[in-house]
Amino acid sequence: MPAVVSGEPRQTGAVRGLVLTGVYGTGKSTLAEVIADALEDAGLAYAAIDLDWLCWSSVAGGDDGEHTDVFYANVAAVVGNYVAAGVDHVVTALALRDRAALGRLAGAFGFRPAVVQLSVPIGVISTRLAAAATDGRRQDAETAGRWLDDAVGAELGDLVVVNDRPVAEVAAEILDWLGWIG
Repeated sequence: MPAVVSGEPRQTGAVRGLVLTGVYGTGKSTLAEVIADALEDAGLAYAAIDLDWLCWSSVAGGDDGEHTDVFYANVAAVVGNYVAAGVDHVVTALALRDRAALGRLAGAFGFRPAVVQLSVPIGVISTRLAAAATDGRRQDAETAGRWLDDAVGAELGDLVVVNDRPVAEVAAEILDWLGWIG
């Protein structure tokens, strides 16, 4: 089936979405991958999207508002393409800052996703991010510390899960809560 590029995803009651959120280093992307594998093993039609990649750009003379608008347009197009292709389980990872961002994200999805907030002690985050020896990951560790200190992105989850255990165990807990796999 050819891709459908649209500014708005088709809204359907049959589509289920999940946003894994939390500060940098909480394991959102890794957990999304494990959940996607479980959905595939169960024979479900799914898409897994690390949403950070949909806003990684730089435009000369652009401002943050334009950058943000491009991000949400990208989310709408990508999710819409997957839904048009028959996907009915959308798993995403993104560090959400506040309820306004969550509202815009749900608008771009065309439906309200379940939100699971991942919680991890800062010491674990620092260890995880130190293993990736890039300047960007070191900056992510600093940002994670600031976000935790300032409670940025706190209290956005429908479910809060401590992600300091084996990832398969955490994925199973979330999938059980969602009820996506019979």
